[in-house]
Amino acid sequence: MTFAGTAGRAGRGAHRRAAGVWVPGGWTLARVATVIRRRLGVVYRYPSSVWNLLHRLGFSAQRPARRAVERDEQKITDWREHI
Repeated sequence: MTFAGTAGRAGRGAHRRAAGVWVPGGWTLARVATVIRRRLGVVYRYPSSVWNLLHRLGFSAQRPARRAVERDEQKITDWREHI
């Protein structure tokens, strides 16, 4: 996620702390909701509420722009068939 907007003091501080943190599987909406609940005491029950909040604060979803050069389609196919 990227921070592009002007958020309140808590939003900016949370972004700085989260920016250098690697989370296995990435920052899901459920994980963000958990951080908000633990740090600020605010409960968001629905993922769409968290998404709307992040969007208003200037965050956006980040996805790879392209596939890895090292990607081996045959190995991926074999792995999928094995499972």
